[in-house]
Amino acid sequence: MERADLQDILIRLERVEIAQARGAIEVETLVLRDREGRPHALLSVEEGSPRLRFADASMRTRLVLGLDDTGAPALDLCDDKGVSRARFSMHHDGSPSLRLFGNDGTTSAGLVVLPDGAPRIALFGRNGNPSLTLSQEDDGALGLTLYDERGTPRASLGLSHDGNVRLRLADADGKSVFQQPELPARPGEAPCAEGGALAEGQPAATAHTS
Repeated sequence: MERADLQDILIRLERVEIAQARGAIEVETLVLRDREGRPHALLSVEEGSPRLRFADASMRTRLVLGLDDTGAPALDLCDDKGVSRARFSMHHDGSPSLRLFGNDGTTSAGLVVLPDGAPRIALFGRNGNPSLTLSQEDDGALGLTLYDERGTPRASLGLSHDGNVRLRLADADGKSVFQQPELPARPGEAPCAEGGALAEGQPAATAHTS
């Protein structure tokens, strides 16, 4: 062991002893190992945010609990390759969300409840573009939108809070080719031609690995 390494260890031990004397233990990184010395949990600060990682017998990350740079909490469940497959998180505006990922790390499905209490559900294609969104407004109005491979809304169905149904079909450019009724939507009717916050990136269709 190099003299510098030994000196660094002694300094760290001295800091621990001082912290213990004050009724606390202060460390930069805490590793939990089994009797064979294999690490199974790691508590550290990554990029300024606290994070707790759990590993399996192969030392692959399987669960991550931490805060992002805004202070919002998140919980990731990872597969046997250490890739996040599900994330339950809280957006900085207070919106809780659940995201499910494919084996390549791209978003496959998502559920979010917006600050006003309105829920959104979305499915995504392998290219990350939305393929389906389902929304419900606080007055009970419902909206369903179907997208093509490019993420362009092609068909939407809405049901207003007072029972009025609205159907809209669009071409490849997103221009309306059929709409019934043709009159503008009444106040409070779900926006059928738009995907809502989920399709626009809450949660976003991006890859996540741990």
